[in-house]
Amino acid sequence: MSGRLPTVLLTALTAVLMSALAPVPAPQPPPGSDPSGPDWVADLNQGHPVDVAYVDGALRLTAARGLLTLPAHRLAQPVGRVTAELNAVAPPGGTADVDVRGRVSGGRWSEWLPSSPGTPVTLPGPSTQVQLRVLLAGTPSARPEVRGLRAHAEPVAGMRVAAPAAPVRYPVFATREGLVHGHTANGHRIKSHELFVALPSWRSLADRDGSEYSVKVCALGGRCVWAPVWDVGPWNTKDDYWSTDREQWGDLPQGIPEAQAAFRDGHNDGKDGSGRAVANPAGIDLSDGVFDAGLRLTDNAQVTISYLWTGGPALSTVDAEDQQTDAATDRSDRGGVRPDQAVTVRRAPSPDAPAVGLAAADAGVPVECATPNDWLRIGPSEYLPASAVELADDLTVGPC
Repeated sequence: MSGRLPTVLLTALTAVLMSALAPVPAPQPPPGSDPSGPDWVADLNQGHPVDVAYVDGALRLTAARGLLTLPAHRLAQPVGRVTAELNAVAPPGGTADVDVRGRVSGGRWSEWLPSSPGTPVTLPGPSTQVQLRVLLAGTPSARPEVRGLRAHAEPVAGMRVAAPAAPVRYPVFATREGLVHGHTANGHRIKSHELFVALPSWRSLADRDGSEYSVKVCALGGRCVWAPVWDVGPWNTKDDYWSTDREQWGDLPQGIPEAQAAFRDGHNDGKDGSGRAVANPAGIDLSDGVFDAGLRLTDNAQVTISYLWTGGPALSTVDAEDQQTDAATDRSDRGGVRPDQAVTVRRAPSPDAPAVGLAAADAGVPVECATPNDWLRIGPSEYLPASAVELADDLTVGPC
């Protein structure tokens, strides 16, 4: 017995350690549950991962920061509140968070809204589609991991979505992002002459190659570009300055980027949210294609931005494929942008009409009406060929 006792103890200790170290399986939906019901369990092995990987039953970082955008959950009935329950381990220096958004009546997605454990997130309107996003951040010695995610949605009596209005519009200072061959915050690999923008808030970051958050950027000379929001910056990451309910810097007026206030007025001792001295007042970063080919800027400059998802109809998506005829008529006007990267926006519904700018592939545009000769109006004296636009779901387009 004395010779066997250490072996027995070692075996028991090994079993305890292996049990403690074994990955906890992701929670599974109860048998017979309604796939469109108000309670669901997220599959962390699905969706669009950026610098995260699902390994051994847990979602883990592969870089200092990452995210997983899960597929949208369709509900049988509209809901107004969502509660997310995250099963995560986040050591000091690491964070694991969940954002929620809903697709409100009319087809527009709300901005991403941060959630708190056990506290419902109130959506801006009744939604029949809800989407979750997991954000992880850490250091080499403090890597969080997520082992499960549940969600519960509930209706809100009397909830109504505000009537569509014109998108908010502000003048801001723009800088050039560059970073060709790098990756954006949503995981897109940046190619030469590509057209997209960065805004300083995770709340308006579109899904990888998505169009749900897009802007119209216009230079002082009148040239405009319609482009999706695929990156986060400049300077701040929680500065949704276009919003009436800012995530951070609520002491500043709507429409004033914190970087602008820091640079020009000494706000926050002239620093951004990370404590860096702000070297310019930028409220948007422009990709190379937007900066030079689209707006024909030669230096950082003041521009006017319409934040298209904040009002109007659901955004339809620009499809630049098979638009070679359009490209051939204005090749010199495109500054190196390939036919599959953008479509020319015309002043009238005709391929011979003057160009007013470019609509990027995968940009979201607000279609107002259709002309008899198959052009779509996306703004005053702004037209795209109907063949270059994939209409939003459930969008009814009347005649111009």
